[in-house]
Amino acid sequence: VLLGGEASSGGNGGRVTVLGCIDIRLPRSATDSHPTGVPDDDADGCYLLNVVVDEDARGRGVGRELMRAAMRRAVETCERGWGK
Repeated sequence: VLLGGEASSGGNGGRVTVLGCIDIRLPRSATDSHPTGVPDDDADGCYLLNVVVDEDARGRGVGRELMRAAMRRAVETCERGWGK
């Protein structure tokens, strides 16, 4: 998920700086295998884990936007059907 980031052709050689990341674990009902870190009794839940934000970017809403984007992705994926 790219959150308002942009590649620069200036001093950084066109690289994009990663400010954070988040893991999305799809449910067992979508993958036929139980994802690590998800409760054993939940076959249909999508889990968001391991939200990490670069120390220099903390306090600027990066984690909040990562969570919002991941939740949107989970809902969109669920609405169109797992694996489609």
